[in-house]
Amino acid sequence: MISFYRKYYKTIFDMALLVLTVYLFMLIFSYLYRIATPIFLAFIIYLLLEPLARFLHRRG
Repeated sequence: MISFYRKYYKTIFDMALLVLTVYLFMLIFSYLYRIATPIFLAFIIYLLLEPLARFLHRRG
């Protein structure tokens, strides 16, 4: 069993590092998504209302 770990310790370390990196990216992006959600929603509402506002402004 120890020979198995000696033979594949670099591979095991690389896989663990990859899993840790993916987990940290997911954690960071979920945190940023919670912060930025109101900004994204406001931008979508702006894109929907701007043509109507421009049309009404031209009509007087």
